[in-house]
Amino acid sequence: MGLVVFAPAGYFVGDLLFGTDSKSDATHAAPSPSSTGLPAYEATQAELNRKKFEGDLAVMAEPWLPYLSRCVKNGEPGTPKLPGNEQVRITCQLDNMAVYFVQFKTAEDRSQEFLTRKQQNVDAQQLAPGASTPTRKAGASGKNDGNYVEFAFKPANAGAQTYVGIWWDRDGAPLLAARIEAAWVAGLDQKWEPLRDIWQRRG
Repeated sequence: MGLVVFAPAGYFVGDLLFGTDSKSDATHAAPSPSSTGLPAYEATQAELNRKKFEGDLAVMAEPWLPYLSRCVKNGEPGTPKLPGNEQVRITCQLDNMAVYFVQFKTAEDRSQEFLTRKQQNVDAQQLAPGASTPTRKAGASGKNDGNYVEFAFKPANAGAQTYVGIWWDRDGAPLLAARIEAAWVAGLDQKWEPLRDIWQRRG
């Protein structure tokens, strides 16, 4: 269960709830669309984030790239050591949520983690009522068909709050999976709908 404790601590334990020092400047004009059809900010974020990904992991992450910020890859300064079952982990911030893209060492490693998330779906009935039954689902992009699991867990440290998340994996890429996580109370006001909405629009 060490991985369960590792996940919410992630790379953003200080800001997952998620204060930042940046403030929007109401005096700035709206950005012009880029050649990609995206506004300038989103197009720049996509380009910056794309440099972190390669191979099938890049395909899985592509619909998310314009909307993520502060992406970090394992091995970069300040990132924690990976769990023993992971080869690559890229962690990003999306508003008050953390998004993880993971390449496991073996297909069995991914299968075992999938089973852990299915058990956490059972746990969610007590920790965060309203979680849906694990299923097969296609995201809006049509690129990430696979298993979909809503889950909840509570880190081992005393007084820790509950976190909830969505796991999904991708057909044809047996080493890959991704998930979104947020604090159940402080991040989502004890509602599953915001998390589902983000996944459906970006997944």
